[in-house]
Amino acid sequence: LTGNNIANAGIITATSFHGNGANITGITQLGTLSSLNVSGNVSIGGTLTYEDVTNIDSVGIITARSGVNLSGLLKEKIKINATTINGNDTIDLEDGMVHYYTTQSSVSFVPKLRFNSTTTLDSKMSVGETITVTIIHDTGGNYPTDFQIDGVSIAENWVGGSAPTGGGSSGVDILTYNIIKTASQAFTVIANLIKTS
Repeated sequence: LTGNNIANAGIITATSFHGNGANITGITQLGTLSSLNVSGNVSIGGTLTYEDVTNIDSVGIITARSGVNLSGLLKEKIKINATTINGNDTIDLEDGMVHYYTTQSSVSFVPKLRFNSTTTLDSKMSVGETITVTIIHDTGGNYPTDFQIDGVSIAENWVGGSAPTGGGSSGVDILTYNIIKTASQAFTVIANLIKTS
């Protein structure tokens, strides 16, 4: 075929294509490729399925269909607050699932969980999903007297059968909340307090 333009109503078969690939339009399927090298950006409107990938750098949510096998170093983000939890007990889970307050608390407190100031935790969870939130604080003997999600008090189920009546005398205390969404704006919360001193 010669000339500047090729007009064809059927299939054109070739062993290879050469030239400026940016001018090829209208292709909806490439078939099976042994390799693909793209120097610019790739935009995918559907689902990208891949196997045996060495490194994944994602800015969004990664969903695995059949489990996750983790080996080597596993890191998690922690929010370090150079404050006391007193008066700073509104906790934005957008900042991570572990929150550490390094200034000793002076009175007891109420952890108030939400996703952020404009988004509820309820809207970020589906029924049947669970999350774990850990709060580490310089105790001074103080402890949580209530617990809230999205501004509503939620009754905790305390490990050991009883709510705490005091914190450790020194060092840090570790609070863990396992939160299960059972219905819209309904949660089962399993709480545990560990004293390190």
